[in-house]
Amino acid sequence: MNINNIIAMFFRDIGNKYAELSKKKLDSSIEDFFTFRNINIAEVNKKVVLDWLHYLKKDRSLKPSSINSMLWGIRTFFDYCVEENFLEENPFRQIKPLKVEKALPRPINNKILFAMKDASSDNIKYRTIIEVFDCTGVRISELVGIDLSDIKWDDRIILIRNAKGGFERFVPFTSKCGELIKEYLAIRPKSKDSALFLNQTKTRYSRRGIHYVITKYRQLVTPHNRVTLHMFRHTYATRLKEKEVSTQIIGALMGIRDLRNVEIYANCSNKLRKKRYEKYKR
Repeated sequence: MNINNIIAMFFRDIGNKYAELSKKKLDSSIEDFFTFRNINIAEVNKKVVLDWLHYLKKDRSLKPSSINSMLWGIRTFFDYCVEENFLEENPFRQIKPLKVEKALPRPINNKILFAMKDASSDNIKYRTIIEVFDCTGVRISELVGIDLSDIKWDDRIILIRNAKGGFERFVPFTSKCGELIKEYLAIRPKSKDSALFLNQTKTRYSRRGIHYVITKYRQLVTPHNRVTLHMFRHTYATRLKEKEVSTQIIGALMGIRDLRNVEIYANCSNKLRKKRYEKYKR
């Protein structure tokens, strides 16, 4: 059967199995491969596959992650060809994905963080939200889940009840953060909702609402730089590592059970130290 007919059958049969973005990746991978080597599917062998990967890496200078994405797409198509008995075996199944170096988490630049705090100083609620993120390293779902009763003022800690994995934990907060929370509570509207932070309808914030707050001040102070909510966690963890807090304690404070995920912040901290040293030498 003609290759174009098989491709048309493939996209017809997968229907809504994949999201639109995944379908585009599939289409791009298939088109790229058969543009590289215009042959019948039965002629595709391991050597042809390796030649294509070499072309992507050397001639196109694609990153391993991009090559793996294309490899997934064409492998999926050839799996279909085997299932439909157009082929006996998939030659792409003999090829392992390329090793991708895990990128180090990126903390928020101090100047940007301080600028966001300054820009939000005219709105005590938004200023407090930013401070809680910065000094506790909580996830967005954990922040919106904080109730008034979760704040233990005597010990200056917050109970995180809806933590990832269903485990509770306590996180400490600074005296500065405590002052801001109290200042916000003084103007917090009365509500039947027990949430610490209330939106304009006097109900608990949604994740989307918190995203809006952070995006608003990020765009005000640095419209061309990327600042995500998760970067507050990266900043918090990196700061603790720079202060030589143990991996176990960082994991407990951040609700990270697999301590291997904490160790990456040690590498990030070392990289920052080296960068500052190089700047000092100049």
